[in-house]
Amino acid sequence: MQNENTNPITKRIVVKARMELAVPALIGSGEGENTDSDIMRAADGRAFLPGTSIAGALRDLFDAENERDLLFGSLESGRMSPLWVLDSDFYAVRGGQKADAEIIEIDGVALNDADRFNKTAKPQAKYDSEAVDAGALFDLRLMLVVRENDAAESLIELFDELVLALLHGEVRVGAKRNRGFGRTVCKGVCGRVFSKEDSTLIECLDFDWNNTELPVYTPEKEEKAKDTDDGRYAVMEKPLRLNGSVMIRDFKNLRGKEQYAHMSANGKPAIFGTSWAGAFKSCLLKWLPEKKDLIDEMFGCQYKDDGGKTVTKPSKLMFDASILEAEDKNVEGYRQVVRVKIDRFTGGASDGALFTSRPWFGGTTRLRIRYPAGRDDFEKLLDFAIDALDKGMLTIGGETAIGRGVFELAEVQNG
Repeated sequence: MQNENTNPITKRIVVKARMELAVPALIGSGEGENTDSDIMRAADGRAFLPGTSIAGALRDLFDAENERDLLFGSLESGRMSPLWVLDSDFYAVRGGQKADAEIIEIDGVALNDADRFNKTAKPQAKYDSEAVDAGALFDLRLMLVVRENDAAESLIELFDELVLALLHGEVRVGAKRNRGFGRTVCKGVCGRVFSKEDSTLIECLDFDWNNTELPVYTPEKEEKAKDTDDGRYAVMEKPLRLNGSVMIRDFKNLRGKEQYAHMSANGKPAIFGTSWAGAFKSCLLKWLPEKKDLIDEMFGCQYKDDGGKTVTKPSKLMFDASILEAEDKNVEGYRQVVRVKIDRFTGGASDGALFTSRPWFGGTTRLRIRYPAGRDDFEKLLDFAIDALDKGMLTIGGETAIGRGVFELAEVQNG
C-alpha cells in the first residue's frame, strides 16, 4: 500500500527572464589552464552559469533570514527549497543567429600593503582572469513549487519580489559583485502559472522552456520604486569629465602591434569597480590614516585572528563599472601613442625601446557607489574622496606620473 502524500503540490509558477550582462562577469571554475582564473565551461566548451551560482546571487537579495529560509530552504530545519534554479548558457546574437558569447581576459595586480600610499604593485603579483564580456545574454529559468502546507501567499509575494529585482537590474552574477562585475539588465520576463485549482497542474509535465510564445509574467506584488532596495541602501552618483587621458592596462584585447591598451567592456572603454575602489581606499588611507578602522570596514580587509587564521571582512560598498563616452560622438577617444623608454642614468632614450600604447582621451562617464543607508560616516568619507578626485589629488589607473587618470565633476546636462 502506497503512502498518502500529506503535502501535495498545489501550484507551479515557471518564469524565464532574458538577461544581458551590462559589464563583464567573472564566473570562475577554479581552473587555471588559460589564465589564473578560467571561466566555467560546459562539456562543449561554451560558457555557462551554474544554477547554484544564480541561486546564491538571488539569495543575497534578501536580508531577513526567515525570508531566505522560506524561499531557498534551510539546512538547519531540513526544509527543501521550493525554488528551482536551472543552469544557464551564455550566448550572443550576431546577424540574427545565436552564437557563442565573447570571452575576454582581464588583467589585474595586487597592491603592496607595505606601500599602499604610493599604490605600487606587489612584486610578481600580477594575475589575469577570463570573463564573459558585456553584451552576453543568458536565459534565467526559475520554477516555484507551492505545496498545500506552505504559506503560499508569503511565498508567492517573495517570488514576485525576486522577479521585480530582475526587472530593476538588481541581480549581479559571478565574483567581485561589489566591484561592479556581473551587473545585469533584464530584457523581459515571461512565464506561466500551473494550478491544481484550475486543473492545469498536470500540464507542467509538458512545459517547454524554449517556447517563444509564453505570456509576459506580471508580478502580483505592487511595483516598488527603482533603486530603492527597500531602503537598505543609499546611492551616490556623480557625473565626471576626463581631463586628458586614462590608462588601465589591458595586455590581451589589442589592435595591431600595440603593447597594451586601456581596458574595455564589449568594445567600450571602461573603468571597473576594482580600480575605483582601490584608488578611493588608497586616497583615504593616505589623507586620513586615523580613520583606518572605518576605512577597512567600508572597503573590506583581511586580518589574522588570535589563532593565526586569515579572516576576510567583505566590503560594504558597491562600485559600479563606469563606461567612458566621447563628447564628440563622431570622434573615437582611443588614440595610439608611441613612446620611448628613458634611460635612468643618462636621461636619454634607450636604444630599441620604442613602444606603442592605446589610452583613452577625454569624454565623460558616471561614478555610481552604493552603500548602507543611514551610514553618514561612510557618506562623509566618500564625499572627501570625490572632492579629492575633483581637485586632481585622486587619480585613476596607471601612468599618472605623466598626467593620466585625472577627472573632475561635470555639470549635469538637463534635457
